[in-house]
Parts: sequence; C-alpha cells; structure tokens
Amino acid sequence: MKRINYTGTKQTLLLAVLTASMSLSACAAGTPKETLPAASETFADASGTQDTPDTTADDILEISGGGYEHTLEDLLPSFVGAWQLNSALTEKYLKTYDSLQSMFGTGLGSYGASMEIDEDGSFRYYIGIGLGGTGKCEAGDDGLRVAVTPYEEHSAEEEIRHLKLAQEQSLPCVIMEYDGEDLYWTPDETALPNYEQDGKTYQKVEDLKDGGYRWASVLTQAAVHKDQSGNEQADYDSQMKTFENLENKTSLQVRRFDNLLYSAGDHLIFEYDGTVNVSKKDDLYHPVLTFDIGSTHGIVTRVPGGYMVGDDKACTISFYDEAFQPMKSVTGYRYLENGTCYKDGLMAVRDMETGLMGFMDESGDIAIPCEYAYVSDFSNGCASVLANAQLISYTEDNGTVPMFDAKGGQWGIINTSGSYVLEPSDRFANTDSSDPGISYYCGARRFSLVRADKTVDFLAIDEDQRVIETVKLP
Repeated sequence: MKRINYTGTKQTLLLAVLTASMSLSACAAGTPKETLPAASETFADASGTQDTPDTTADDILEISGGGYEHTLEDLLPSFVGAWQLNSALTEKYLKTYDSLQSMFGTGLGSYGASMEIDEDGSFRYYIGIGLGGTGKCEAGDDGLRVAVTPYEEHSAEEEIRHLKLAQEQSLPCVIMEYDGEDLYWTPDETALPNYEQDGKTYQKVEDLKDGGYRWASVLTQAAVHKDQSGNEQADYDSQMKTFENLENKTSLQVRRFDNLLYSAGDHLIFEYDGTVNVSKKDDLYHPVLTFDIGSTHGIVTRVPGGYMVGDDKACTISFYDEAFQPMKSVTGYRYLENGTCYKDGLMAVRDMETGLMGFMDESGDIAIPCEYAYVSDFSNGCASVLANAQLISYTEDNGTVPMFDAKGGQWGIINTSGSYVLEPSDRFANTDSSDPGISYYCGARRFSLVRADKTVDFLAIDEDQRVIETVKLP
C-alpha cells in the first residue's frame, strides 16, 4: 500500500491509498458511486501537492476500503488527531433522522462533540451530554474497529464503533457508524498546537504533568499602516500578547516577547531574553526558579514525583519536586547526547571525566555504568551500545565544549538491566566509511532502534542505510 502525505487547510493528514493497479470507489453515506481515477491520477506526489479531478459536492473518496488487508500500523497514522463532528456534512447524508438535534437532543448544541485518536491507538469521544466513551483501536475489515467503554455507568454495555477514513473534495473526514447513520468528523483546527481564531494566533503548549494542552500563548494581529511610499507595513509594536488558560478562558497580560514553553500544573514555564523562568501562574514575574542556559530544548522534563532540569553546558542535572523545590543535583554528566531525554525510564548520559556513556534513571542515579563509547536511546526495552572502541576527544566553540567521537569497536544490545541480549562481536563490527573522504560520527555501522517484535536491523550508514542483517532478539 502506498501512503501519500496530504496537506489540507485544516490538518496535515496521512491518507492511505491503494496502488494504481487497484481502483478506488466513491461513496455518499454508504451508497456506491462511479469508479474514480486510480490513485496515481488523484494524488500527484508526497509533497502535499494535489491534482484532483473535478468532483461534485456529493463525491466522497473512501480511502480505507478496497479489499486490501490493512494492519493497524498501516491505518492508524491517518486517523491520529483531534476531530470535531461536522454537523452540515452529517445532516446532508442522514438517512433516518431529520437532524442531529433530533438524534442527540439540545445537549449537542450546548456541549458540542469531539473525538480524539492517539498514536498508541487510544480512542475517546463524546457527543453532547452523557454520550461517548473510551477504547482502543484495532484494524477492522474496512478501517478501524473500536470497542468503547461508555462514560455513563448506566450505559455499561460495551459499544462497537467502526471508523472509515474518507475525504470530500479537499476536506479529510472520519466516518463513524452510529445508530444506523454515518457521522462525519473533520479535523478540529483548535486542537492543533497552532491555530488562528478571531483575529488572534494561538500557540498551545504541553502541560508537563499530563501531556494535555491547558495554556496557550495568544498574539493579536499587528496593525497595518502605509509608509511614505504607500506600501503597507505591519506595526508589530501594536501587537498584544497574553497567556490564556484554555479551560476557564482567563488571560494573563504579558510582555510582547515572553515565550511560553510549558505549563506544569499551577506553574508556567516561559523564556525571556535567554532566561527561562518557572513561575506560579498568579505571580509570573517573581519566578521560583530561573535558568540562564541559552537553550530551551528539553530544559524541563517530567519525572515521577517532580521534574528534571538539565544544564548541558555546566554538565549538571537537577531534580525538583512538584513545587519546583530542589531535591537532588548530579554534576559531571551531560545529557541530550542523542537529543532526547528519558526512554523506557532511562536517559543516555556521558561521564565528562571519562568520556564514556551509560544511563541515568528518573531519580538521578546511574542505573547502567558509563562504559560505552556510544549508546542509543532505549526502545522497547533495549538499547544498542558501542563497546571496545577507541574514544577520540576534541573540542568545539573555541575549545570551550569537550566532544567525543569513536572509532572501531563492536556493537551489542543491552536490556534495561544492563545485561547483554546480543553480545558485541566482529559480526557487528563498527567500520569506517567506504569513502575515505567522508567521516561518520561514531563509525559507519550501527543498529536501528529495536522494534516492538524485538527485531532490529544492522545498518550500513554510508550506503544509504542499507540493511546488512535483521536480527531477532531473544
């Protein structure tokens, strides 16, 4: 199956389409239509550029059908996201009910309807008052199948919901079967991290406690005036910025260049002029913590019982409780060597005294000793490590930042206890590039991340990541 990256005005969406040798069929509320052009005629390329033949408003291209045996891995990415019930589109194709109000009552107008599908297949939806529930997506015959546990206790009987991906002209849709009708859900623009509404630009930030969106940075449009030549110019000094609570709609007036990074329960984390501030939401300009680090990537990370703050320049990793009071500080280790923090509860760190790498747990203890020239992040309980290699030290930024490379050695794979599940050997030797004019960091051979089925690829990085061997781990 070929997957095309489709970019619409509402949301970037991966649409699963069949190969050109298979025909696609159109439907309107389940009624078969004439055969549409092959996939190669409908979607131009993977860049998002679309060349769609003329269609009427009734033409709906069903994406997830066609007799192809889909897996959940094939289907799920196209459904992931936040969706809202499209009343106009749904009522256009109602077969039994006169309207959505007659179907769901006045609660729909007051409380709306929303559906969310996560990358791990978690599913939740609500319609009006009391309708909806949660579940886990599975691959169905013609899309996704979800066994839903209702929210309301008196509706304890499990519901089965079937979802199909479709599009009407350029608008992507998810069709849900419900009480003999097809409900059409379209992307919820306000659920995206960045969106525009009522002349304002919203940039939502993640809440470190639960991963949801509780706050947004909101910027008004700039006033426009004409210069002496008659050209329109934006007056950015006229813009007003606030930090808005998306749940109760309260707003905090802030400076134009305050940059909201995260929320963390009752705290807001924002940057101004290179300094990161952690403040109570009702006392922004008297922060409980400040960090003059110069980089905001990964600066605050949620850990059990509190937060981790890393300073990769000072090689210090500090731990704080829920109120951002200090608990523990570990010096001499640098994090973000791989650009990420914790995976499977362990974080790759480098001992700056020896230059070797290991793993730190979420309480700040070294769980796997630093004895490897390089390590990957953990994935599905396993990480690759480079053993017996020659460590090469050098500096960057005019000699102020110590760096380390590696040459030779053998790759192995360990579990979260630090034990080998695949011993280093010459079978997985780390070699230099076959092109003497090109050098690869830590060699030209390495393992991919371990997949959920415990398979992993040994790759030739210098040969367009050619798979040398696929290994099944015990």
